[in-house]
Amino acid sequence: MNSLIKNIEQSTVFNRGQSAKIFRNIVESGETVLVTQNNSALVVIMSAEKYVDLTGSEITVQLPHIKSTEISTIKVGEDK
Repeated sequence: MNSLIKNIEQSTVFNRGQSAKIFRNIVESGETVLVTQNNSALVVIMSAEKYVDLTGSEITVQLPHIKSTEISTIKVGEDK
C-alpha cells in the first residue's frame, strides 16, 4: 500500500479552497491521495483512469442537462 499512496492531505485543505488544485494534481500526476481527518484515514482520491486500471471496470456516469431532457453519458475505460 505504501507504493500506492504517496500523498496525504488533511481534510481541512478542502475547506480552504484547495480542492481544484488537488484534483488537478491527481489527474496530471496519476498519483493517489489519502485524505485524513483527526489523524484517521477518511477517503482515498484517485483519477478515474487509475480506478479503471486497478479494478478493470469501466465507469459510466449519466448527467441530466439542467435546462433540457437530454442526458449526457460519460464513459471511462470502455476501450479496455
